[in-house]
Amino acid sequence: MDNTNEAIEEGELQAYVKGERSPHVGEALAHSPAIQHQLAFLSRANERLHALAPQTVIPSAQDMVDVAAGQATARQQLRVAAYLRMSASGRARMAYLLEGTDTKRRDAPSLFLATLPVGGFTTKSDRDDPRGGTVLVSAELAAHVVVRIHPTAADSWRLRGYLEQHGEPLGFTAVVLRTPYGGRRTRTTDDGGFFTFENLPVGSYHVRIALDAGILLTPPIVLGDAPH
Repeated sequence: MDNTNEAIEEGELQAYVKGERSPHVGEALAHSPAIQHQLAFLSRANERLHALAPQTVIPSAQDMVDVAAGQATARQQLRVAAYLRMSASGRARMAYLLEGTDTKRRDAPSLFLATLPVGGFTTKSDRDDPRGGTVLVSAELAAHVVVRIHPTAADSWRLRGYLEQHGEPLGFTAVVLRTPYGGRRTRTTDDGGFFTFENLPVGSYHVRIALDAGILLTPPIVLGDAPH
């Protein structure tokens, strides 16, 4: 059995694609068809990505994990955000990181990560604030969620949102907020597609909404001075 690839991490192969010729990676490539195949896949992915957005790079596995955990630096966040906007496979990977390994069972619904739109996007504003909010779009689900956060007291926040699919507000739909410590809080959208979570402490959250065609997830939403 060929176990050479066990010692090679994805980040090391990404570095190899970018020109960092580590001797142990080169040795592994010489003896492992599996690693050769993985390298070819990463090379093609890089070529497609650069053709679409020359300044975008495939982030490392650690970048993705840190963003999913809400512990990324500003540079990591920018690198991952740019990649996710261009890569459907990257969005799927991030969705699984956000939800954990238990969602990988065969009968689980598909997960779709909602990200910032690539182009311009018109949104419905929160009813009591004309400034709108951050728009996160899932093209696969033809859905988007608008998120706005407000400080309400020392170390306490309010998260308001608006949910839409196929250009229409989604009323009476369950919205689950995953808390920094693995808990869940659930609200139901009103008939206009709006929802609100009150009294949220500082930390990193993400929203999960089950739709008929799959589950919409948002990247981490950081409230206050959560650790990075």
